[in-house]
Amino acid sequence: MKNNALSDGKINSLKPQKAKDGTLKDTIYRDGSGLYLLVTAAGSKIWKLDFHCLKVRDSMTLGNILPFP
Repeated sequence: MKNNALSDGKINSLKPQKAKDGTLKDTIYRDGSGLYLLVTAAGSKIWKLDFHCLKVRDSMTLGNILPFP
């Protein structure tokens, strides 16, 4: 099985991707088992978890990463 774990160094270097028209867009970086890091166009980094409950897909925000001062 492929290891997609996001390391601390990789997380710090992640940036939102550019759309075809040149604007920044929200980008998802998957860590595995439904856990992913959403990097918004503004540069915020938010941990989210996708899950299924009673045959309904949902997601939960676990927290965000704040830059050190």
